[in-house]
Amino acid sequence: MEAGSLPEALEKAQNEAPKARVNVAIIDGCLTPYRHVVNGNQVASLLRETVPGIKIIAISGLSKEEINFGDLYFPKPIDFQKLAEEITKI
Repeated sequence: MEAGSLPEALEKAQNEAPKARVNVAIIDGCLTPYRHVVNGNQVASLLRETVPGIKIIAISGLSKEEINFGDLYFPKPIDFQKLAEEITKI
């Protein structure tokens, strides 16, 4: 499941993720806030509310200390091999 904008991500988090039995989400920690209302942390919180037990992978150019919402953290640039290995463990 992919979203091209924050409003779309929120809509999918509320309506599609629970039905699709999503168990992991990859969220960029540096999302540009939509009208200064939503950021990556808020998308992660909404997913946790609507999909119990979901694992959140935060990706960002910011440091791990600046990103406080993921179960796992991957710095940019992404090592996709390591990311794939972690996803298969979940």
